Amino acid sequence: MNFGPWPRRIFFVLAAIFFVFTFLHASWLAPTPRGAPKLVAHRAVGQPLLQHARSGEEDCFSAQIEEPYHPLIEDSLRSISEVSRLGGHMAEVNVLPTGDGDLVLFHDDDLSCRTGADGKVSTSTVEELKQLDIGWGYTTPEGDHPLRGKGEGLMPTLDEAFDRLRGNTRYMFNLKSDDPADADLLAKKVKAARRAVRGTDHAFIGQGPAIARLAELFPDSWVVDLDRAYACSAGYMRTGWLTIVPEACENGTLIVPLDKQYLFAGWPNRTIARMEEVGARIVVTGPHDGETVTYGLDLPEQFGEIPDSFNGYIWIDDLWILGPALRPGFNDRDEEERKALAEVVKRRREAR
Repeated sequence: MNFGPWPRRIFFVLAAIFFVFTFLHASWLAPTPRGAPKLVAHRAVGQPLLQHARSGEEDCFSAQIEEPYHPLIEDSLRSISEVSRLGGHMAEVNVLPTGDGDLVLFHDDDLSCRTGADGKVSTSTVEELKQLDIGWGYTTPEGDHPLRGKGEGLMPTLDEAFDRLRGNTRYMFNLKSDDPADADLLAKKVKAARRAVRGTDHAFIGQGPAIARLAELFPDSWVVDLDRAYACSAGYMRTGWLTIVPEACENGTLIVPLDKQYLFAGWPNRTIARMEEVGARIVVTGPHDGETVTYGLDLPEQFGEIPDSFNGYIWIDDLWILGPALRPGFNDRDEEERKALAEVVKRRREAR
């Protein structure tokens, strides 16, 4: 049966569309990105939280951890000092205003979950906060409190971090406040410490009016406005296939979850080139949980899921293990310590 020329014409049209589509998005046709990936240590080097775990107390995210395999507590001076030693590029730290006009490094304004004390950071003085145990709230699935009593007096002020941790420490400041006045205070302290804030020497992350204020104060710095970052990622997954980069990506941040890489048109090289054209930086995170929350990487084999040519930032939840895994030159552990960490990784895999 002769169907005429139309099937052949349709075939050639579809073939042409396929050829053009492949040419536009082929990663191998894009320039090879320069540079190596950089690790961002989420909450510096602390105890990785069990994903989706809760303590039984409403909104208490810090309670359940694995059995500790190192002594560090997030946002403490020692945990920050370990970032560069373990191969990290940047320490993400949480910043909160105090009741007496200072800034401390701590995650929750409500003190009850993490310290067992009543009240809030925002209504407490630094002297009062220095009396607390920041290891009090950590709990293993068995109900033990392995860090209780080991975090007394370890909540640092931002000034202490600047004074005691000089050298090559790069910070990503997560301002846990919506008040632009707190952004002004953070900016004042950063400038007083003579910290160069340009490019990615240091960075800021957050949501709301405070992060918008920081973007105004540091126009040449990397400011991760999470609302814009989520809009950039969602928008590019929709329009990137049409070679359109959303406005939210301009001078912004593209978040790429590990399990969603295939949804980003031209990944990795073409995507990287497009983001570089608009001044955007790319952060690869752990698998997306179906909401707006994403976790960092916490298993060594997850590095193998990231293309070798990727040169952006990788969000890390467990730098203690993953830093030396990616950069063996930073692994100064003896054979016994390596075996112990291998057991930790094994248990973590089995729990997934």
